[in-house]
Amino acid sequence: MRPERSGLIRRFAGEEGGSMTIEACLWIPLFFWLLTLICDASLVFQGKAQALRALEDGNRARAVHRLATEAETRAWIEARFDPVSPNAVARTTVADGIVTSTLAIPVLDLVSFNRLHAASGWSITVRAAQFVE
Repeated sequence: MRPERSGLIRRFAGEEGGSMTIEACLWIPLFFWLLTLICDASLVFQGKAQALRALEDGNRARAVHRLATEAETRAWIEARFDPVSPNAVARTTVADGIVTSTLAIPVLDLVSFNRLHAASGWSITVRAAQFVE
């Protein structure tokens, strides 16, 4: 019985059929995870660009007196960015003839897959400034 068992083990160890399947089972989940991580990072950068656009538009509206107060400017920026991130918080100040707005965005509002589970406490802050006319 011993010689048969060792021959079976030797044949199993020497057989290479199916090794590609096993390698694919090991590598495909890693590549899929990496792809979803790249997608999440891309969505965060896109959200940052959209936030900057909303801030610049809000600052421009305040600078040309289309929006009368800082509170109105904050509300306008938050409403403009609400479809992207409902939890974003805007701050606007006017000092020395410069309108400065800041938008704090939770990262979890921007990502789809959340591959970095540590992102639950992260936020992105975007700031823009413009001279009052």
